[in-house]
Amino acid sequence: MAPLDRGVVTWTGGPIGTGATVMYAIPGGSFMSAIHTFFDTIKIDLSNYVTLTFPSSGDTIESTTGELVGSWGGTVLANVTGTGGGFTSAPAGGCINWLTTTVFPPVKPTGHAHRGRGRTFIVPIATNSFDSDGTLQSGTVTRWNTAAAALVAAGTDHFVIYQRPHPKGATNGLFGKVVDYKLKDKVAILTSRR
Repeated sequence: MAPLDRGVVTWTGGPIGTGATVMYAIPGGSFMSAIHTFFDTIKIDLSNYVTLTFPSSGDTIESTTGELVGSWGGTVLANVTGTGGGFTSAPAGGCINWLTTTVFPPVKPTGHAHRGRGRTFIVPIATNSFDSDGTLQSGTVTRWNTAAAALVAAGTDHFVIYQRPHPKGATNGLFGKVVDYKLKDKVAILTSRR
């Protein structure tokens, strides 16, 4: 049995309604502060109607079952509001992949084993963060690389990707520690924002 802290960053504003970025960490650190720093570093790429709210407490789950076993508490963090201007395409932005060396077994009989990885969608972003060819603007790529590398470093042995148990009620949930990231210079679409 291994507990994991779950932190949910809430996105609000304009046409996006309400969204969430969910992150997991091994208890014992102040990882939400590092997540706050990550988003604060890239706020110039978010439209000025987008506001991110960070929890000062949240759930602790048991990783194999996903069951709630407690809670965590931390520092109250200021909201982060985008500073990139008001124009945007609501479902369009970018995506950062978080990489682990942990091999996750197949969830379904027809599946395959794979190295665990997670994704954080940065959607929507301001139009000035797109290049003329429809990719991410070079300054955006630089900022996101800097922010992602700092988050991986801050979360060493703490930041994890979580795979929920399947099927519901099973005890095969597991996690892998994030050791690296990958950012593609291309636009990602988050269909729930359409």
